[in-house]
Amino acid sequence: MLAQNPPLPDGSQASTEFLNALYKNSEPDSETELEDDADELISQYMQASDEEKEAKKRKTEAENILKQKLGEYEKGFADRHIVTWKGVTAERFDSKKI
Repeated sequence: MLAQNPPLPDGSQASTEFLNALYKNSEPDSETELEDDADELISQYMQASDEEKEAKKRKTEAENILKQKLGEYEKGFADRHIVTWKGVTAERFDSKKI
């Protein structure tokens, strides 16, 4: 008979969904002591969060500079890349105003 052990957690979406389903409700006012490696994992998590914020800021900055360089043009050519920026116009129907 095979043991029914779930796979070790990783960074995959499947792992996230599995753990969210498995532990969707916590017991109110409950506490536990975490294993020795928890401090290192918390530090990794915090560092990754900081790096993610900085990466998002760099991405947005590059995007804004490229938008400025494109100006009114929809497509721009660089030595190794082509960049396009298309404005989006949305019309919405408000059924409450009828």
